[in-house]
Amino acid sequence: MDEQFAIDVLSGRRRGMIPTALRAVCRAASWGYAAAMTVRNAGYDYGWLKTHRIDCPVISIGNITTGGTGKTPLVAWFAQRLQHAGYRPGILSRGYRSLHSATSPSPCATGSASVFPMVQSDCPDKQKTLAEPVAHNGANDEALVLERLCPGVPQVAMRDRVAGADIAIQQRGCDALVLDDGFQHRRLARDLDVVLIDALQPWGYGHLLPRGLLREPLSALKRADVVIITRADQIAPDMLHELRTHIARVRGVDEHIAVRFAPKRLINALGDTQHPGCFFAAGVLSSNSAATEIEHPGCQEAGMRAFCGIGNPDGFRRTLLDLGITGELKTFPDHHHYTRADLDAIGEWGATRSVTEFATTLKDLVKIPTDHPLASHIWAVEIVPEFVAGEQILLERLYRFVPRLMPSVAA
Repeated sequence: MDEQFAIDVLSGRRRGMIPTALRAVCRAASWGYAAAMTVRNAGYDYGWLKTHRIDCPVISIGNITTGGTGKTPLVAWFAQRLQHAGYRPGILSRGYRSLHSATSPSPCATGSASVFPMVQSDCPDKQKTLAEPVAHNGANDEALVLERLCPGVPQVAMRDRVAGADIAIQQRGCDALVLDDGFQHRRLARDLDVVLIDALQPWGYGHLLPRGLLREPLSALKRADVVIITRADQIAPDMLHELRTHIARVRGVDEHIAVRFAPKRLINALGDTQHPGCFFAAGVLSSNSAATEIEHPGCQEAGMRAFCGIGNPDGFRRTLLDLGITGELKTFPDHHHYTRADLDAIGEWGATRSVTEFATTLKDLVKIPTDHPLASHIWAVEIVPEFVAGEQILLERLYRFVPRLMPSVAA
């Protein structure tokens, strides 16, 4: 079953005998999953399973659902704050879907990168991607994006996060750690447990895996120190209020922390940049497009089509609409590894619509080889998290565990 078909089945959009039967099978399987999660969590809650505490601040950023919640930009946000405060942060991840699993036998051609940044690559210049300069050693797309957003921050990708923490501290000299996708990884103790809830798809169709996308029951949110609603600007205010109320009812804490992901600029695989207002869809001009062209004389006028391989393509679609980019969005599975055949097909898809420029996400762009003819025509929308509510609440929580952060933020 492909990813889109699975989503259609789990969401209930796909009707008929076979989808109904698949939902029934998945529902039965979710009971076993729920029992396993309950036993596992009880093990940590009652001390039957050991939690390892290390001698430096640990901030975990995680989800209660599978799929995209905007985690990578917020992991970068925390790492950047720690850097600015004088810490040497490290990022711990599992390293899901390493680019070494791509079809190309050459790690250079797939754009793979070392989990330890700032090591020179032996790949020819024409094969380098936006992640350079780093050694190619099997990083995934999220690691490549974090290398761009947090240059110089060591990344350690290991299934065993406790062992990864030891490497980050002992070998890389880190004195603060950001645990990427760590809410369910309870072996490593954390000082601040942050959970992200995507406003567009908060509850994973209301069921645990595999019937839905929930990794844990909603009651697990009580374990979180902080809950942040992401993409809060992409739903109506009354829906946001309802979501906030639901979270408060589950957690027993009424605090509101929410972010939007604001477009910062467009960047292509060669590193060329454009202001987000420079592009608009063919035949669609925003009311201030003329002013934008005057302010940014280097802008190009071009129709655009978009593609992505991320966990929440709907969030990207709405970002494009905010930029005035309309039209078709071609989607690939999450963490998709683009082959030359994929890129050739994308080029042909655009040619049939008289389109030469393409929009994508940074997570997709880092996997585009710079020697492909489309490299200069594929533009990623770089986004930055902006708090729409509760930033001071989050900072006050951070101050308790990373006190050196306080003067840098106050300044």
